[in-house]
Amino acid sequence: MPRVQASISLPYLLKLSSGLYRVRVGPQYRELEINEPAPVLLSSRGTFTGGPVIVVGQATMPPLQRKTIVAIIDDQPETENPEEQGRLNGRQAHQLLSLTNM
Repeated sequence: MPRVQASISLPYLLKLSSGLYRVRVGPQYRELEINEPAPVLLSSRGTFTGGPVIVVGQATMPPLQRKTIVAIIDDQPETENPEEQGRLNGRQAHQLLSLTNM
Protein backbone atom coordinates (compact mmCIF):
# COMPACT_ATOMS: atom_id res chain seq x y z
CA MET A 1 0.00 0.00 0.00
CA PRO A 2 1.55 3.34 -0.97
CA ARG A 3 1.81 6.09 1.62
CA VAL A 4 0.66 9.43 0.23
CA GLN A 5 1.28 12.78 1.89
CA ALA A 6 -0.96 15.77 1.22
CA SER A 7 0.16 19.14 2.52
CA ILE A 8 -0.83 22.77 2.32
CA SER A 9 1.10 25.92 3.07
CA LEU A 10 -1.04 28.33 5.06
CA PRO A 11 -0.31 32.01 4.32
CA TYR A 12 0.03 32.72 8.03
CA LEU A 13 1.76 31.31 11.10
CA LEU A 14 -0.28 29.17 13.48
CA LYS A 15 0.62 29.59 17.13
CA LEU A 16 1.34 25.88 17.50
CA SER A 17 4.66 24.17 17.99
CA SER A 18 5.84 21.97 15.13
CA GLY A 19 4.84 18.36 15.62
CA LEU A 20 2.02 15.84 15.31
CA TYR A 21 -1.46 16.69 16.56
CA ARG A 22 -4.23 14.15 17.07
CA VAL A 23 -7.57 15.22 15.62
CA ARG A 24 -10.78 13.32 16.21
CA VAL A 25 -12.65 12.26 13.07
CA GLY A 26 -15.85 10.53 14.15
CA PRO A 27 -14.87 7.56 16.32
CA GLN A 28 -11.26 7.57 15.05
CA TYR A 29 -8.26 9.83 15.44
CA ARG A 30 -6.01 11.16 12.69
CA GLU A 31 -2.68 12.90 12.99
CA LEU A 32 -1.95 16.25 11.41
CA GLU A 33 1.65 17.31 11.10
CA ILE A 34 2.28 21.01 11.74
CA ASN A 35 5.56 22.59 10.65
CA GLU A 36 6.94 26.06 10.22
CA PRO A 37 9.22 26.11 7.16
CA ALA A 38 12.85 27.00 7.66
CA PRO A 39 13.44 30.76 7.69
CA VAL A 40 15.04 32.45 4.71
CA LEU A 41 18.57 33.75 4.99
CA LEU A 42 19.30 37.45 4.90
CA SER A 43 21.10 38.96 1.96
CA SER A 44 24.85 39.44 2.22
CA ARG A 45 24.17 43.01 3.40
CA GLY A 46 22.16 41.64 6.34
CA THR A 47 19.05 43.64 5.49
CA PHE A 48 15.52 42.74 4.52
CA THR A 49 13.00 45.27 3.31
CA GLY A 50 9.52 45.20 4.77
CA GLY A 51 10.10 45.86 8.44
CA PRO A 52 11.51 43.99 11.42
CA VAL A 53 12.70 40.44 11.18
CA ILE A 54 12.62 37.53 13.59
CA VAL A 55 15.99 35.91 14.20
CA VAL A 56 16.09 32.11 14.45
CA GLY A 57 19.66 30.91 14.85
CA GLN A 58 21.59 32.12 11.82
CA ALA A 59 18.50 32.67 9.67
CA THR A 60 15.74 35.26 9.71
CA MET A 61 12.24 35.63 8.34
CA PRO A 62 10.03 38.74 8.19
CA PRO A 63 6.85 38.31 10.26
CA LEU A 64 4.56 38.79 7.27
CA GLN A 65 6.26 35.95 5.40
CA ARG A 66 6.07 33.37 8.18
CA LYS A 67 3.84 30.45 7.24
CA THR A 68 2.68 27.08 8.54
CA ILE A 69 2.68 23.82 6.62
CA VAL A 70 -0.03 21.32 7.55
CA ALA A 71 0.24 17.72 6.28
CA ILE A 72 -1.56 14.41 6.54
CA ILE A 73 -0.26 10.99 5.47
CA ASP A 74 -2.54 8.19 4.31
CA ASP A 75 -2.05 4.59 3.27
CA GLN A 76 -3.95 4.36 0.01
CA PRO A 77 -4.89 1.15 -1.80
CA GLU A 78 -2.85 0.41 -4.89
CA THR A 79 -4.59 1.26 -8.13
CA GLU A 80 -3.49 1.42 -11.73
CA ASN A 81 -6.51 3.48 -12.75
CA PRO A 82 -5.54 7.19 -12.89
CA GLU A 83 -9.16 8.26 -12.31
CA GLU A 84 -9.41 6.15 -9.15
CA GLN A 85 -6.06 7.53 -7.94
CA GLY A 86 -7.35 11.04 -8.59
CA ARG A 87 -10.47 10.34 -6.50
CA LEU A 88 -8.34 8.96 -3.64
CA ASN A 89 -6.03 11.98 -3.77
CA GLY A 90 -9.01 14.35 -3.88
CA ARG A 91 -10.59 12.68 -0.86
CA GLN A 92 -7.31 12.97 1.05
CA ALA A 93 -6.95 16.66 0.11
CA HIS A 94 -10.55 17.33 1.20
CA GLN A 95 -9.93 15.56 4.51
CA LEU A 96 -6.76 17.63 5.07
CA LEU A 97 -8.65 20.88 4.50
CA SER A 98 -11.51 19.76 6.76
CA LEU A 99 -9.15 18.77 9.58
CA THR A 100 -7.14 21.98 9.24
CA ASN A 101 -10.30 24.05 9.62
CA MET A 102 -11.49 22.24 12.79
